[in-house]
Amino acid sequence: MKYDLYSFDFDLTMADTVSASMEIYRRAYRAVGKTFPEEEIYLHLGMPIETTFYGLFPQGSSETYDRFMSAFNRAIEDTFTSVTLYPDVLEYFRLLKQNGKKIAVITNRRRDAMEIIQKIYPELNGLIDLYVTGDDTKKRKPNPDPILLCLNRLNVRPENAVYVGDAQNDFLAAKNAGVKFYFVDRTGHVTEKGVVKTFFELD
Repeated sequence: MKYDLYSFDFDLTMADTVSASMEIYRRAYRAVGKTFPEEEIYLHLGMPIETTFYGLFPQGSSETYDRFMSAFNRAIEDTFTSVTLYPDVLEYFRLLKQNGKKIAVITNRRRDAMEIIQKIYPELNGLIDLYVTGDDTKKRKPNPDPILLCLNRLNVRPENAVYVGDAQNDFLAAKNAGVKFYFVDRTGHVTEKGVVKTFFELD
């Protein structure tokens, strides 16, 4: 454990959010009269929802956007209570704290989703030093701003920090922020070399 700060993406890094995300997208698509292509779920996870919407509906009107986003946000409240942390998360975080390390979650998810997680997993509240969510910076991953904000708030230099994620967006954000990056593969969908399967494989 050679870094001062260990920071983590949330979706498919700390928690299995596939089922919840699938239902969220189903409802959002249904609100605009579309059917969600479920085989594409892994392309959507970790992407800012606004980016996703305009990629899917490049000619979408403001009315369509409002209906889509309203349904999307309501569905988060109903479904995120079903999200489950991966088995190694709490144990590894406790080990980090025992070794005097700082822990952060840096996610494109909105803050209200993370607040739901904090309620259903109150054990996290004494372990995580900082949450940086999609509401905290104007630009989101793959832009480095969320990671740079985290480094600034926790007073950690980039070379003393590591970021762990499952997607190319996470890698690019870490690279552009100058921090060490690890790919974690929870689903068998990560094809990059040097992936870890659990947090206990991190330096």
